Amino acid sequence: MLKLLAVAVACVALASCVRHDPPFTIPTLAEATPIPAPQGTAVPSVLLLELGSEVSRQKETVLFGGEQCSTGVRYSGFDPPVRGKAAIDFGRTFVEVMESQGYPAKALVVEQFAGNDDRLRLQGIFLDVAANLCNEGAGQVYVEIAWILWDSRTEEAVFRTTTEGTTTSSSQNLEEYFAIFMEGFSDAVRNLLADPAYLQTLLRFAETRS
Repeated sequence: MLKLLAVAVACVALASCVRHDPPFTIPTLAEATPIPAPQGTAVPSVLLLELGSEVSRQKETVLFGGEQCSTGVRYSGFDPPVRGKAAIDFGRTFVEVMESQGYPAKALVVEQFAGNDDRLRLQGIFLDVAANLCNEGAGQVYVEIAWILWDSRTEEAVFRTTTEGTTTSSSQNLEEYFAIFMEGFSDAVRNLLADPAYLQTLLRFAETRS
């Protein structure tokens, strides 16, 4: 992910990167409203594990103006977990989105949580990332994430789903390129919270602990 951003910024600096139609079709997703955690209900906390990635070993690079330019990039394939500052930013963003809707949450990469048998653990795997990033700061990002919720007591998967997220920016500030990836990720997390089955799973888990 960080390599993608570095390449995108380098592309922006090239004079040959001209305005163009987006090389990848960024889908328009139906707006989904997150379901707030029910008031007065003890919703169990969720620990986000390391974010996995299946999005960087194969890369498409789009040609513009006769020069190789990653103005448009798409990643697919397999890669180790997201590491470094990117992992911390994703973790903090996850917690912020969850807590904004009343769901207790932590991220392993942020707090180095030591483990708790009463805590559900969520695994997120990037399945697809597409980005259209241009020299004038305009950007579009699409992410697809597979989520697996694990019961730490039985080590069984209790919930699985896949969500998507998109965002569009017209900013001319290069430093905000990474921010639009965060917003695309946030959108995917909000879409997770819009799934009634996710909340139902948390509530069933809470009942088994009472």
